[in-house]
Amino acid sequence: MENISKIMDLIEYIFNSNCKNECAFEVAKIIEQGYAIKNPELLDFALKIYIKLFNENNQNFDAALAISLAYAKKGDWTNAIKYCEKALEINPKSFEANNQMGL
Repeated sequence: MENISKIMDLIEYIFNSNCKNECAFEVAKIIEQGYAIKNPELLDFALKIYIKLFNENNQNFDAALAISLAYAKKGDWTNAIKYCEKALEINPKSFEANNQMGL
């Protein structure tokens, strides 16, 4: 748990510094990968990052789709659909978003 705390401190630093949000997105993707193999709580941490990125820019297609995928992994279909619809509003021709909606 101490490592997760350090990761969250790093993420807070990224958001509160002049680092680009792409850096935070990449950190979230790495955290999410750890969810499947080590610690289910990591998905919640990644989800928080994606939501924060989306709230900062509601035209962030990657964040909207990542939120949808994370909620789907958690079995929260209502929110998975909600954010997939947001992704499709931003990029209606996206194969990934249309595929996610189909799933």
